Amino acid sequence: MKFRYKAYNEKMERIAGIVEGLSIEEAKSKLREENWKIISIDSAEKSSKILLPRRYNAKDLSVLFSQLALLINHGIDLVDGIEFIKYETKGWKKKALDQMHSLLVEGKMLSYAVKETKVFPPLVFGMLQSAEVSGELGFTFQSLAQYYKKEEEIKKKIVNAISYPILLLITSIVVSQIILEYVLPVFADTLGEISALPLGTRFLIFISTHFQEYGMFYRIFLLLFLVLFYFFYKKPESRRKMDRFFYHFPILGSFYRKQFQLNFFRSLEIQMKTGVPLLQIMGNTRHLTENFYLKELFEKVIYDLEKGKPFVESLYQNDILEKREYALLHTGEKTSQFLPMLGISIELLEEEMDQFIGKLGVYLEPILIIIMALIVGFIVFSIAIPMFDMVNTL
Repeated sequence: MKFRYKAYNEKMERIAGIVEGLSIEEAKSKLREENWKIISIDSAEKSSKILLPRRYNAKDLSVLFSQLALLINHGIDLVDGIEFIKYETKGWKKKALDQMHSLLVEGKMLSYAVKETKVFPPLVFGMLQSAEVSGELGFTFQSLAQYYKKEEEIKKKIVNAISYPILLLITSIVVSQIILEYVLPVFADTLGEISALPLGTRFLIFISTHFQEYGMFYRIFLLLFLVLFYFFYKKPESRRKMDRFFYHFPILGSFYRKQFQLNFFRSLEIQMKTGVPLLQIMGNTRHLTENFYLKELFEKVIYDLEKGKPFVESLYQNDILEKREYALLHTGEKTSQFLPMLGISIELLEEEMDQFIGKLGVYLEPILIIIMALIVGFIVFSIAIPMFDMVNTL
C-alpha cells in the first residue's frame, strides 16, 4: 500500500511525499528510521467507498448532540437512540446515521463509527474517543451540544450585523450602475447642448460614456481576475501566504484572530474537561480552521510539545496567543489553575466579540447609508441642476 505523508526532516524543513508499506504502522516506522517527525500520514490509495457529500454544520451538531445527551441521560441505549433519531432525518444526514447505526450494531466503537462517516469534525472523534475510556458519554454529548450552540450563536450575530450593510452596499452599486449606464445617456444629448456644464456633470457624462464603451472589458477583466485568483488561492503555498496576510490584516484581522481564539479556547476547555490528551487536542484543533497558516502553526506547536516545550509558551511564540491571553494562561499553567484561567480568557473574548459585533452594526449601517446617499445625491443633482438652469433660460 502507498501512504501520503507530511513531515519535518532533521533540518526542521517541511517535506511531503509517498511511502510504501504493508500497513500504516510500517510506513510510520520507515519515516521514523529517517529521523523525520511525522505531521500526518494517510492512505494514498483511491477509496472504493462512496463518500458522503457534506458535513454537519454547527447548528446540526448542536441539535444532534442535545438529542443524544437527553436520550443517554434517560437511560436509553446508544444504538436505540441513534435509530430513533435517524427516522427524523432525511437525505445525506440519514445515510450518515444509518452508517453509524450499522457499525455500532457490528460492535464497533462510537468514535470509530463517527470517523468512518466522514461528516463529523475531528474534534468530535477525539472527544468521543476519550469519553469511551472515561465512561462520560452523556456529559460529552452535552458539552459538544453547548460548544456548537455557542459557535452557531456567534455566527448568527456576525451574519445579522453585516447582512443589512452588505445589502445596502450592493443596492448602492446596482443603482449607481443603472443610472450611469441607462438613465444618464438619455439626458446626455440634452445636457451636451448646454455650453457651461458644472464640473460634476461633465465628470458624470465622461464616466457614463466610458462605461458604455469599455464596460464589457471591465467585466471580462474582473471575471479573469477572479478566476486567476481562485487558481492562485488553490495552491497550498499561495494560500498559506494569503491566509497569513489576512490573519495579520488591520482591524478585520484582529477580529478574525479573536474569533478563532474564542473557538480554540472553547474547544480546548471541553476537551480538557473530558480528558483528551493534549497532543490529541492539538491534532483535533488543527482542523478547527481552514486557514493554512494556522494549520502550520499548530503543527509547530505539536512538534514543540513532543520536544517537551511548555504548552502556553509554544502557543505564544507561534503567534496563536495575544499578550493578554498569554499572561493569563501562563499564570494558570504555573499555578496549576489552567482551566479557571482558560475560563476567564473565554469570558473576556466573548465580551470583546459581543462589543465588536455590536459596534459593527451601529457604525457600519449609517456609514453605508451616508455613502449611498452621497453617491446617488451627487448623480441626481449633477443631472437636475443643469436641467433647471436650461429651463430657466427658456
